Amino acid sequence: DLLIIACVMSLTPQENQAIANQARTSLKTATDPLERLRLQCMTHGAAGIKGLGRRFRLMDENNDSSISRSELEDGLKSFGLKLEKEEYDYIFNQLDKDGSQSLSMNEFFVALRPPLPTFRIDLIKKAFAKMDKTGDGVITVHDLKGVYDVRKHSKFVNGQWSEERCFQEFLKAFEVNGEVD
Repeated sequence: DLLIIACVMSLTPQENQAIANQARTSLKTATDPLERLRLQCMTHGAAGIKGLGRRFRLMDENNDSSISRSELEDGLKSFGLKLEKEEYDYIFNQLDKDGSQSLSMNEFFVALRPPLPTFRIDLIKKAFAKMDKTGDGVITVHDLKGVYDVRKHSKFVNGQWSEERCFQEFLKAFEVNGEVD
């Protein structure tokens, strides 16, 4: 997850429009239903999958943080993806990795995430190498202390927090449900 955080970059409006245009072009010839869903998202630009995230929450009619086969079909239809019943079933079966007959948000988005372009993979590798001060292939708290300078944090500058508190707050960004990753 740290690698994903490291690669987050803003796109220019031109880059965003290029993504949307390429997706529209590719959508015309795509035959795989899952790829068509991914491309349908990208026709909205880089924020397309984010928009589908909002739809996921709307699809989840009983608010159990997962969606059923019928919730998926109804939600994708409202998103503008018109498929045959068998194609919706195919998408559901491809996404339901744990066989639970429901899709968690994680299953849904991991499958939809488009592959990263080579330049972003290279950027991730450079960011990782910079953070991995010991060169052991693992980024530890010790490594992060060597690259994250809290002295420019606004709460450190104004004296509200100590250097240690700023660093601890920074580390919380890497926690998932209170668990340190």
